[in-house]
Amino acid sequence: MSLSRRDFFKRAGSAGVGVAVGAATLGLERVEAAATTLKIKEAKVHTSVCPYCSVGCTHLVYSTGNSITDIRGHPDTPHTLGKLCPKGVATLGLERVEAAATTLRIKEAKVHTGVCPYCSVGCNQLVYSKGDSIIDIEGHPDTPHTLGKLCPKGAATIQLSNNPLRPTKALYRAPGSEKWEEKPIEWMYDEIAKRYYDTREKYFIEREKDKEGKDVVVNRLEAIASLGSACIDNEECYLLTKFNRAFGIVYHEHQARV
Repeated sequence: MSLSRRDFFKRAGSAGVGVAVGAATLGLERVEAAATTLKIKEAKVHTSVCPYCSVGCTHLVYSTGNSITDIRGHPDTPHTLGKLCPKGVATLGLERVEAAATTLRIKEAKVHTGVCPYCSVGCNQLVYSKGDSIIDIEGHPDTPHTLGKLCPKGAATIQLSNNPLRPTKALYRAPGSEKWEEKPIEWMYDEIAKRYYDTREKYFIEREKDKEGKDVVVNRLEAIASLGSACIDNEECYLLTKFNRAFGIVYHEHQARV
């Protein structure tokens, strides 16, 4: 292969630049590693979750005083082994800003304890309010199984109350109709009670034949199904269960199992 003098200098120059960049990068990584070691020395470490996608990568958050000094991936996270995507790596700058903003936002706010309304895990929450508005919701640090952490759905709970798309009035759609109409809440209560009563009177099963053809008292209602809510507490669940059993309802289920 023939090689002109011009091509020779071009290739030699490119190789030299590549070696120089590689050598400089090696030195840069060593410097960054040393700087990071000094940065987290004597810092407190806390576990957290990346606030971006629903993958839920665990973070190690290092803090000194009231400042976050570094954020890394948790090596015990089974699906990442401590590695973070570019957005997760950039969380350090985001959390500093969010921490400062949240501190200002909840200053002088009233705090109330609540429970996440989603799955049956029952994570406790701290709900901050000013006037009639909820301004922030975060995990309760005294919750033994979460230590104050929330999953992506729990962290977004505030959208249930602060949401311009949330209906604030009772809506009713008649059978066969294509539109919703507003109704007074008292009308809704009366209509629900009426339908419960009419359904039980029409479909209640008092006796049924067993395998041997004998009449057996069963006292059940199969025309109504009850689906519980993760928002209600133990006492409310107890009352709902008693209510359903009194009606003879057998299809008695809870939201968290669906």
